[in-house]
Amino acid sequence: MNGVTIEEVRTPRGKPGLRDVRLVDGRSLRVPADLVRDQNLAAGGSVEPARLAELERHDRFVRTRARARRLLAVRPRTEEELRRALLRGDVEAPVVEDVLDELRHEGAVDDEAWARTFAEEKRRTRQYAPARIEAELLRRGIERELARTAAREPYEDALDAEGVLFDEACGLLQRRSSRYEGLESAVAGRRMAGLLNRAGYPASTAIDAVRVRLEEMEAAGLLARAAGDLDVDGEERAGGETMTGDGKGSGADHDG
Repeated sequence: MNGVTIEEVRTPRGKPGLRDVRLVDGRSLRVPADLVRDQNLAAGGSVEPARLAELERHDRFVRTRARARRLLAVRPRTEEELRRALLRGDVEAPVVEDVLDELRHEGAVDDEAWARTFAEEKRRTRQYAPARIEAELLRRGIERELARTAAREPYEDALDAEGVLFDEACGLLQRRSSRYEGLESAVAGRRMAGLLNRAGYPASTAIDAVRVRLEEMEAAGLLARAAGDLDVDGEERAGGETMTGDGKGSGADHDG
């Protein structure tokens, strides 16, 4: 079978380690420069089918690697996140794995470092507890053991890990307390508990933190009175009596 004639070989701008091999049939293959040198590829030469298949494999690898680096330039990614993104580009799985191997070797993809950075950031900026952090790491493709280690590492050296979690839960409620102002205590408590549950705090920690924050807000007058605490005229009730203007109670069955 006849080969395909090479129309041009040139160096892409800003990429001295690569060469674009343009064929007379309109195809352009981007391959490593040393491959072009080793195979003596030049304009006017012919590429036989076997060598053409090799050049095409190198072209897919080079272009997939370039796409991976563009994705990593946008934001750091786990190996699994990058794998999923590259496979969506209709690239063969073996090519994607070869690219990931190279990026891993370069240190451009490092799940362990990524997981620890992610865990610390979410703990610091979102006040996520270990359970929520671990779940987020698993969702991003981090292996279970690494996810668990990264999520719980900050608490391993703490003398009172439960106390640290309680303080962080209280801190989260304190920072979000404005959204609960003016609510009845029961409503505010349910919403606080929901917030802590979503952030991954243990139930016992959440209960204690909510109780403390509600007490603080009630003492500061930041919560609304429950509907049962007011009569129809807005006057306070105490012990089943309506408090009159002179402070004397009148029974509910008082006829005057």
